[in-house]
Amino acid sequence: MELLATRNGSVESLQRVFDHLCDQWTGCNWKTAVGPLRLNLKNVRARQARLISEATSGDESAAWNLAMEFLASIENDALAARKSAETAMALMCLGKTDEAIAMVDRAVELEAKYRDPVVWTLLRDAVGG
Repeated sequence: MELLATRNGSVESLQRVFDHLCDQWTGCNWKTAVGPLRLNLKNVRARQARLISEATSGDESAAWNLAMEFLASIENDALAARKSAETAMALMCLGKTDEAIAMVDRAVELEAKYRDPVVWTLLRDAVGG
């Protein structure tokens, strides 16, 4: 199959960018100060926060329960962003650049809910969005 040209290169070069970015954002990988206890949740997973919530009581348990919900939201959006980026790659292979850009934009929007988007903007730039 001949690789289709994109605005900023080949699908093959975009695939390399995508492969590099795939696991860059899977959860909270930045410093936080969440809730009344100002928890730093960097590199903490929702399941870990749930375990801590269950192992503690009172205000601390409530704080970790809040953290669990926050982290689960991030993890779900990170997965949805990755799926959008995967769809964008499939669209690029079909030569549907405008539709691909829209899917990458969706990934960027999901990441932007939590921080300045630093992962999926790289793919958007490579696609030509």
